[in-house]
Amino acid sequence: MNRLVTATLDEVGNAKAILGGQYIRNHAPEAHTRIIQSKLQTAEALDALKDVDVLFGCVDNDGARLILNELALAFSIPLFDLGVEIEAKEGCVTAACGRLAVVLPEGPCLTCMGQIDVHEARFFLSTPEEQAFQVRRGYVSGMDIKAPAVAPLNGVVANVAALEFAIYLSGQRTTSPFTEYDLLGTSRGNDSQWLTPRRIKAVSGCIECTMRGKGDSASIVERYAREEKVEAL
Repeated sequence: MNRLVTATLDEVGNAKAILGGQYIRNHAPEAHTRIIQSKLQTAEALDALKDVDVLFGCVDNDGARLILNELALAFSIPLFDLGVEIEAKEGCVTAACGRLAVVLPEGPCLTCMGQIDVHEARFFLSTPEEQAFQVRRGYVSGMDIKAPAVAPLNGVVANVAALEFAIYLSGQRTTSPFTEYDLLGTSRGNDSQWLTPRRIKAVSGCIECTMRGKGDSASIVERYAREEKVEAL
C-alpha cells in the first residue's frame, strides 16, 4: 500500500483495483469503470484487454509484461509500459532508476527493446506448483524476493508516461519509444537526475513481432488463461 499514494490507513486490506476505481469516480463522477479483480492470466481479464484503446503496463514481472506485449502486437493496441528498479549492496543504494517503453503498431516491441527477461517470464508464467518445484531444485533464485519501492520514484516514471501519452494523443511530436530515468546518475558519471530518450528500432526477425495484427488467431487467451482468481489486476 506504500506504493499507492492516494491510499490511507483505513484502506489497508482493500484491493488496489477497487481503490483505483473509487479514485477515478471521485474525480470524474461521469466516468464508467469496470473493475476486474483477477490475475492477468484469466480469460475475463485477457478478453477485456483485447478491446481497449490503450494499455498501460504497471506490472512487476516479465511474465505479465510478455502477455501485454503480445496483446499490444496482436490487436494493434498502443502499450505504455513502465518499470522502476532500485539496487542495493550491503545496505547502500547503488542505483535507482526507471524507464518508459512505448509499443506502437508500427514500432519496436518490448522484446526488440531488450525489456523482457525470458527466464523470468517463463518462471512467472508457470503454475504455482512448477514455481515451487523450480525454487526447491535451485533452478531459480531471487524470484520470490519482494523488491523495494519508493513512491516518488514511481511517481516520476508515472508522470513521464502520462506526459508521453498526452504527446501521443496530441501529435505534438513523434512519440518516443524509450525513455530512461536515472535518479543518482550512476550510469552517467554525473551525480544528478537524468531523463534520457533512446532511439530503438524494431529488430528484424523478432519472434514476438510476428504476432502483429493477428488478433484472435494469436491465441493469447487460449495460451495464457487460467481458471483461478487471485489478487487484483
